[in-house]
Amino acid sequence: MAAEAPSESMLGGAGSFRACPPRRGADMTADEAAYAAAVAAGQETLPLRKLAADSILEEEHWKAVFMKLWPHAFTLSVLAVYGAPILAFCNLARDATVQFWVGNLGMYTLAIPVMLVLCHAIHLRLGGPREGPVISTAVLPAVVLLILGNLHLVMSSGLGSVLVSKDCSTFQAKQDVQHSWRVAAQLYETCLNRTVRANHVPFVQGLKLIRLPDCAEYKVKDGEADPHKEFRERWDYLRTVEEQYACAGWCWEAVPLWTNQAVKDACSYASGLVLKQRVRYVASLVISYTVIVGAIFITGIVQFGTYVRKRGEEW
Repeated sequence: MAAEAPSESMLGGAGSFRACPPRRGADMTADEAAYAAAVAAGQETLPLRKLAADSILEEEHWKAVFMKLWPHAFTLSVLAVYGAPILAFCNLARDATVQFWVGNLGMYTLAIPVMLVLCHAIHLRLGGPREGPVISTAVLPAVVLLILGNLHLVMSSGLGSVLVSKDCSTFQAKQDVQHSWRVAAQLYETCLNRTVRANHVPFVQGLKLIRLPDCAEYKVKDGEADPHKEFRERWDYLRTVEEQYACAGWCWEAVPLWTNQAVKDACSYASGLVLKQRVRYVASLVISYTVIVGAIFITGIVQFGTYVRKRGEEW
């Protein structure tokens, strides 16, 4: 059988099949006639060139959108990742025992948001992702958290063991708190005896009704120097732990001086448990979390840097 002649193009000549046949002759518009002439002249690739140009324009558009939004998205993402450890340490720093024995180390985590704001300003200035600012934003907060976590872990372990112990003479700071409690107890005893005698109430009843802040011996008189100024800081600490931990006494359990609630355990023991259990747990958790997050960030930065370099872009 003889080969069939090539089918006539739907534009009027031999050519490739088109799904939507245009109109012919007088029915063709000027644009359709021009396109038919281009096809007949072998310029079928003109539409492909337009598509390629459109693709390049679209890619440039999305690249511009990425460059505009990525600093905000990246900074907020890093802040969200490190937000939990920051809040955990700030919450620890508010505890009376942590403040007294460890200090306000947890509040140093508030430097991380400040650091992120500075890095964010650098990102906005540079425009695109750069290796140095990206590493500073993602990795430096992890370094800060690891340092603070280890400090909390080491200090809470040693101090916790000392406070839980019944030995009240070896560690000077613990002995100083015991001395301050003894002075407060003497003031309370003097006040209690005076009050029950003056009001003719049983001593046991006085123990239930009277607390140290009610006593004139404890209060500072207006216009006079405080004779107990050296003990005030420790007294504030003892009052707080009595109320928070429902404990009484320091090295040994005793009558409560500040709180009216039922108590158990000496406050030194209760404070030691806070350091050994709560602080160590939070510090260990933050360290583990930070190591995992830091490893993920470093791996991602390395992979992203390799991808950017392969594209021939600045990194």
